[in-house]
Amino acid sequence: AVQSTPEQVAEATLDVLLTRVPKDVTGIVFLSGGQSPTQATANLAAICKSKHLPWPVTYSFSRAVQDNAIKAWGGKPENTTKAQAELAERLIANSAARSGDWHGKKSPK
Repeated sequence: AVQSTPEQVAEATLDVLLTRVPKDVTGIVFLSGGQSPTQATANLAAICKSKHLPWPVTYSFSRAVQDNAIKAWGGKPENTTKAQAELAERLIANSAARSGDWHGKKSPK
């Protein structure tokens, strides 16, 4: 199957949200829902680039935030520093995405 681009995901998502969700809703929270960590971040960034949304937008990406860190750790204490770096990288990327300022697979440029 052909994968939609983050821009296509954002366009379709915003079309639905802006036409169906009341402006007095207190916020929109996106889940990663089986997306890869990078894909979830890219889609969030594309959505958040629209600066004129009537509600705050954020994320709840448990697996997408933790996945790389857990893999890097692998249950070995000697991998703790690497795992912490992976976790920090995902959190920095998602924070930038929430502002619409994420520019690629790694930390924001």
